[in-house]
Amino acid sequence: MMRISVVVITLNEQENIGRCIDSVQGVADEVLVVDSGSTDATYRIAVEKGARFVSHAWEGYSAQKNYANGLAAHPWILSLDADECLSDELRQSLIYIAAHDFSAETVFGMNRRTAYCGRFMRRIWARECKVRLFHKDMAVWDGDYVHEKLSYAATPNVLRLSGDLLHYSYASVDAQVKQLNEFSGLSAAEAFAAGRRYGLWAGVFKAQWLFFRDYVLKGGFLDGGDGFVVCCNNAFYAAWKGFKLWQKYKEEPLYAISRDPAELSAVYEGTFLIACGGTTAEVSRALPMVGCLKRKYPRCRVLFMAHAGVRQTVEAAGEADGFVDGDMLRRLSPLEAVEQMRSWRLRAAVSVQGDPVWAAWMKTAAVPLRIGDARERAVRPYLNRRVAVSRYPFRVPEICRNTLLLRPLGIVPVLVPSALSSSE
Repeated sequence: MMRISVVVITLNEQENIGRCIDSVQGVADEVLVVDSGSTDATYRIAVEKGARFVSHAWEGYSAQKNYANGLAAHPWILSLDADECLSDELRQSLIYIAAHDFSAETVFGMNRRTAYCGRFMRRIWARECKVRLFHKDMAVWDGDYVHEKLSYAATPNVLRLSGDLLHYSYASVDAQVKQLNEFSGLSAAEAFAAGRRYGLWAGVFKAQWLFFRDYVLKGGFLDGGDGFVVCCNNAFYAAWKGFKLWQKYKEEPLYAISRDPAELSAVYEGTFLIACGGTTAEVSRALPMVGCLKRKYPRCRVLFMAHAGVRQTVEAAGEADGFVDGDMLRRLSPLEAVEQMRSWRLRAAVSVQGDPVWAAWMKTAAVPLRIGDARERAVRPYLNRRVAVSRYPFRVPEICRNTLLLRPLGIVPVLVPSALSSSE
């Protein structure tokens, strides 16, 4: 028999929380509401409906939901948003499965129908399948910005339930525009952290394509005026993300380094990682990169990651601010390794003789600038800046070969002939 905790995160949800709690009666063994500072009647309504109410400062969508899941009294989590509720058919499906036992690898998906301005849409946002019931040891919410998603400890066995999860999304056009403006900023920040590039015209063209896809190909015109408004706003949302990402690239100091203003070199602070997956000899040839970075940006911090056997070589050089044992990192689970990388708050990572596992973790950890040699085919998919060393018409001195990878950070080694410094 399954014991289910219904978990809801809230902020000023007095219009929705009562309907949400009422819909899970007979399903929930516990209703847990984690609130991030409501100033309306959310607390009173939730407590009157029998929910356990906890106040917790906002940490972001994923972190807030994971915190709430950790407080749940029962192992099975039914994760709902405050503006969602169960249809009668879905409630009966949940009551039925709650009377049986399932393995922790089983997760349950359900169809979500969305209402816009009080009217359920027939084509746009119709029948989205969302996994919302899972064992707390099996899944965690992932995503640092917006549109969080579940990450699983093992390959899940997804069972789809009959009935609908009813989503009362926006009460007005103003409410949608306000939220899309907020979400577009968060999405742009996420894209920037992942190193994705997005031009102004790309945003315009993508907006046009999305409107055509949603309104014509997906049949949004069948939803009448509401469908037209939704499709327009979805298109504007795509354009706003592109425009805000373009603005971030203009404002972010990391991408101004190549312009090399003297004052920026003197005061720039940040943590860089040099990851070398090669032999002791290759590590020795990569170590001058540390000195180049320290001389260019004297207030920066440089970590050097390599296999355990070269620790003494790196430490004997004495220039890196810390050695990271790549072998020890690989012994962690992927989620733990990524969290470890995130804790370093890296601004850029340079891959030398790249290890594809390390490179994949760097991308997942959303390191803003990930630099590598374009010849490293196994690492290439995880980079967002590649230096094509192999294109040079004559042999590059070994001591400089990997140091060229610092060029995206505005550093061109003096030993490289000037003819090389202007070509990719």
